[in-house]
Amino acid sequence: MRRVEDRAFRSLGRAVGFILLPVGLFLAIAPFRAKLISILEAFAILVGVALSILGFMLSGSGAAVWAWARRISLSRLARKLTGVLGSPVEPNLDLGALRWVGERNGRQLALSWSRDVPTTQVSIQIEGGSPGTFRIVPNLHRGGRIIGGRTIPTGDVDFDRTYLARSEPTTLIGDLFTEERRDSLVDALFTLPDCAACRFVLTLNDLRLRVPHVLVRLEDLERLFTVAAAFSGAIRDAAKMSGYSVLTVGVGSSGRCPVCVSLLETEVVLCIRCRTPHHQGCWDYTGECATFACGGRRWIPA
Repeated sequence: MRRVEDRAFRSLGRAVGFILLPVGLFLAIAPFRAKLISILEAFAILVGVALSILGFMLSGSGAAVWAWARRISLSRLARKLTGVLGSPVEPNLDLGALRWVGERNGRQLALSWSRDVPTTQVSIQIEGGSPGTFRIVPNLHRGGRIIGGRTIPTGDVDFDRTYLARSEPTTLIGDLFTEERRDSLVDALFTLPDCAACRFVLTLNDLRLRVPHVLVRLEDLERLFTVAAAFSGAIRDAAKMSGYSVLTVGVGSSGRCPVCVSLLETEVVLCIRCRTPHHQGCWDYTGECATFACGGRRWIPA
């Protein structure tokens, strides 16, 4: 009943807006026919402008104009990035996002951009599967709730001050940031623009690195590729150590969520594109499907 009332109220608002808009435009434009504008006509112009703005907002015309401008801007960005990368970039006009899948230095990569919340994300496929999952997020509040538990220190003072890290299994972070490769990983990460706001997510399918900027220059994108490749190589080396095995994704007693590695038993949703199962909370955290290069951003109940 509440939804019906809300829909009726919105329809009434649009109807009033479509009436006020032409009336306001008439009052704002008509007095300009005279050579001299009286005080009363000037007041009518002000009232007309106010009514036009109110009608414009109530009728929904503002949203339509914004959507039109958004589509044009996104299409232009897609053409520009296509020229930079040398292969087509696909715009998703409904979601305000762009997507590219290709190869760099023999590695399969996927790029995605969002204009609404300015971000650029690179996903790099983990060859042979992932030995676990981890989350590395900005240390904004100096607490572990955002990553689902207590942060795991890496041994690098600057890194541990800047980020929170959590992995499943918990040994993965330590084996990733071993003494011989810790400095090179941290130095590479700190070369990224606004690195303190970057975040990593390792799923059972790929590694994702997200920066809070829409990167369009080739040199910036190449730097992003380099950092992702460095972490991907470290993950591959860590997986060769004893105690790790490749985990599978699926529903049931043995299937695990590709984001948190926990068993998929309750609150399971499926990607609408590839049908990969996730925990709904994990989907909400990543905002998209965890399958490499899928790009799905909508789910259906399992």
